[in-house]
Amino acid sequence: GNIYNSSARLHGGAVYVTDGGVFTMKGGEITRCGISESASANGVKFYGGAVEISEGKFIFENGLISGAGRSFTNGAGVFIGENASFTMNGGEITGFKNGASTDGDETISGAGVFLKGTFVMNGGEISSNVSSYSGGGVYVGGGASFTLNGGIIKNNSSVNGGGVYVGTNATLTMTGG
Repeated sequence: GNIYNSSARLHGGAVYVTDGGVFTMKGGEITRCGISESASANGVKFYGGAVEISEGKFIFENGLISGAGRSFTNGAGVFIGENASFTMNGGEITGFKNGASTDGDETISGAGVFLKGTFVMNGGEISSNVSSYSGGGVYVGGGASFTLNGGIIKNNSSVNGGGVYVGTNATLTMTGG
């Protein structure tokens, strides 16, 4: 199956996982999906342009999650909340771009993946994502844990940490190759 050209006003333009839900993607595409609001309209921060895992699990086995155009959200591709986990065994996250919001917030980060919880990458590719601030490919926020066992992170860019940005009290463990 495929999810195309979908938007949400607040959370996960294509997919929103919460309340202990589990989403497994074994193929297909999530393309050109996002949030319709500015990243911090009326002082409220919005996250997860295409996919938001707020409190649950996302298992990405294969397929494509791709962006088009510019997003004003942290985690334009995938946002992983504090009580959430994302396991990437294959597939590709590509083509996301986030930038300063219409209200002037210039700290929009994590174009490909914005992480506050747990992310284990065993395979796949995160590529060609552009963030206006930090973490073009992956932004690892304070207290988050990113384990990179395999896969490729390439051709991403930002002001800080083009491929991966690791913030205060965050952990990146890289093994394999």
